[in-house]
Amino acid sequence: MSPDDLHEFWQVLEELVALDTTTPVSDQGLAEVERVLRPFGCYGVGERLLGGGDPTDRIWMYTHVDTKPPGDLQRWDTDPFRLTADHDRWLGLGVSDSKFQLLNALLVRRAMGGFVLIDTSEESDHHANAQAIIAEASPEALIVCDGTRGDHDAYNGVSGQLDGLIHLETGMPRRHPSQSEGAVLQRLSDLSADVQRRGLRFTVTGLSGLSEERSLSLQEVAVRFDLRFSDEERPRVADFLARWSHSTRQMMWPVQGAEVRTFSIPTSLSPASFSTRLGREEPLGARFVIAVPGSEVDNQTHMPNEFIRPPQILRHWWALSRVVSELTEAHV
Repeated sequence: MSPDDLHEFWQVLEELVALDTTTPVSDQGLAEVERVLRPFGCYGVGERLLGGGDPTDRIWMYTHVDTKPPGDLQRWDTDPFRLTADHDRWLGLGVSDSKFQLLNALLVRRAMGGFVLIDTSEESDHHANAQAIIAEASPEALIVCDGTRGDHDAYNGVSGQLDGLIHLETGMPRRHPSQSEGAVLQRLSDLSADVQRRGLRFTVTGLSGLSEERSLSLQEVAVRFDLRFSDEERPRVADFLARWSHSTRQMMWPVQGAEVRTFSIPTSLSPASFSTRLGREEPLGARFVIAVPGSEVDNQTHMPNEFIRPPQILRHWWALSRVVSELTEAHV
């Protein structure tokens, strides 16, 4: 990427951040996004989706332009809808998830070919049917340009994710603490032990129970959790869920290709830890599903003062270029 490319990058990213693309994107917002991205050859495809390039190309890149809401504006040090340079950081809503990855995908496509599919509802439950379009086209390789990287620049697929509630009850009445039996603490301990025994990627994201003015033992609690899993881990997850009474808030299945591939850049044979709405129970149909995330763990993604650093842009562009180049050289 040349200095001229980086200057163009700032200008287009500045325009994208200025647009309110809070999910689901409004009709006006969708029209504005299409206007900004038209110089990159983007146009409307399918239901509330944008595409750039030739959809008959065997290499597809998938990303999204919609964002989570900005949240409490008082917690932002800058205007979330204005791209702001602050020392080594570029701040703005959606810059790390995933407007900078989107622009890199378009720059790589312009230089090397491929097709870019841009979702406008990835962050919501009212998503366009991107997975059906991909499954129908059946590209040889699908590159997911989204999410946070860990120790690798590329991953073979993305994880499944379950956001749910586990309901723990002792079956005992609430009593004065000096007389309580069957305290819910034992049920929480049992849950923790089961998670550890199975080696699950399980995170507690909330804990709630009945609250009263008087001090009474708690005999019922809801544990909100986030569970990440690969395709191979599905049976283990299903067995775990069968044991614990639970309700599901959101389920996204793993997305993995039919084959595993490595590249000249640091590549994980396992899927990335983030999830995508492309996941469904049946395979997506691509021979390779490669994730090239780009974001870093400290980017405040989904939080106030979301930011990226220019070296991130260059590293992601380099990684994405290598993946596309090596897939092209292999006649994918």
